[in-house]
Amino acid sequence: MDWHTRITQARTAKNLKKTDLARLVGVSPATVTMWESGQTKKIEGRNLVKVCEILEISPIWLLGEMGLREDAEAIQEDVQSLRQYNDHPFLFQLPIVQCFADDSELGYRLEGEVELDMPSMYALRRQWVWANLIDLTDVQVIRIKSVDMEPAIYFGDIITIKTSTEDLVDGAIYVLIYEGTVLIRRMLRDAGDWWLTSDNADQRRYARKQYRPAEAKIIGRVILRQTEKI
Repeated sequence: MDWHTRITQARTAKNLKKTDLARLVGVSPATVTMWESGQTKKIEGRNLVKVCEILEISPIWLLGEMGLREDAEAIQEDVQSLRQYNDHPFLFQLPIVQCFADDSELGYRLEGEVELDMPSMYALRRQWVWANLIDLTDVQVIRIKSVDMEPAIYFGDIITIKTSTEDLVDGAIYVLIYEGTVLIRRMLRDAGDWWLTSDNADQRRYARKQYRPAEAKIIGRVILRQTEKI
C-alpha cells in the first residue's frame, strides 16, 4: 500500500471528507485530491506534520514504504513535540506563564505560574488550533496582571500570544518590553508612525507612546483571550 492510499484510508477512518481535511490542514481541496490520487510525489514537511496530527497516524507508517524513513522519523519527532502538550482527544494543554523584564539578551524571561501548589495550565481546542494553523511551539499563554487595556482585556484575563511576529498589524494588541517594563498595548498607525495605545479610559495615566523598534522588544501578538467578565 502506498502513501496516497494510506492517507485516503486514514481520512476515511476518521470520517472526514476531503474538504474537511483540506480546511484543517490549511490547503485547498484540490491539493488533498492530488495527494490521494498520486499526482503529488511528496508532501511538504509542515503539511505532513498537520496531516499526521489530524489523522492521528505515524509518519513512519505513512512514508516508510517510500524509502523516506529518515524524513519520516524527523517528522515523527515534530509530531511528538506537539503531542507533549496534551493527550486529550479534543484539547491541547499549555502552561500559563508570567513575563518579567530582565537584563538578558532577550530582555525578558518567562516563569511558569503556580496555583494551589500545581503548575497553572490552559487548554486550547484542537479544532481551533488546526483551523487557525497555530504552531504550538510558537505561542505562550499569559495571565494579565494589569489594568492597562481595560475594557478590552481585564486584570486576570488569560491571553494567548503568537511569539513570532511578522509585519505589525494595525489595531492588534501586543505584549512587549518598553523602557524596561512589560507592557500590553494596542498598535495603531497614525500619520506614518506606529503608536502604542491603551484602551484604558485614563489616557493621562496611560498616554500613548510612539513605537520605536530600537527601544522596544515585542514578545508576541495577542491572538486569543479568555475572560471571566460577563
